[in-house]
Amino acid sequence: MEWIASGKKFFAPVKVLSRVFRGKFLCMLEDLITQRIVQFDLPALNPILYKKDWVVYSKKSFAGPAQILNYLGRYTHRIAISNSRIIAHQQGKVSFRWKDYRNGACWKIMQLDTLEFIRRYLLHVLPGNFYKIRYYGILSLAHRKQKIKHCFELLQYQYAKLFHRIKDMGSQTDRLFFRICPCCRVGTLKFFAIIPPGAGEDT
Repeated sequence: MEWIASGKKFFAPVKVLSRVFRGKFLCMLEDLITQRIVQFDLPALNPILYKKDWVVYSKKSFAGPAQILNYLGRYTHRIAISNSRIIAHQQGKVSFRWKDYRNGACWKIMQLDTLEFIRRYLLHVLPGNFYKIRYYGILSLAHRKQKIKHCFELLQYQYAKLFHRIKDMGSQTDRLFFRICPCCRVGTLKFFAIIPPGAGEDT
């Protein structure tokens, strides 16, 4: 991962973000009430809730961009519980290790009914159409075929450019491409030729 700094106007100011969050939250709450999943009198509260200034806490990280990437990386590339923490599954109960941060971050053993363990595990599974990581650029799914085709066109151009440059250097090629072997650190590598992209696909 790489941190790419943005301008001050990137995304949305905190006040705008607060209003967007308020609108999304109330809209989803109305859907839950319509489906009778949640029951209380929202129409009476609606005008009040929309007039209230909601606070979305957002601030600059004290530790810097690297700490943010490390923090997010632990959540985007990990599962709910690793196999090494599961100790046993016997008589309809699952025993596993957990860290008690309120008591000196010491490891303890918890035992749950199998169904309760599965329920807690599934709380970490994202709903449909939700993604932990969204890709952009050539890695995104949108217009992927066109982007990959454009990448190959650029690679072919770079290959042709490099080939003509080396060809024009003539006898200087031998002197320019000597380097120490990365394996034995004794011998030297010598440039002989460029293998064009896709040259060995038919073999």
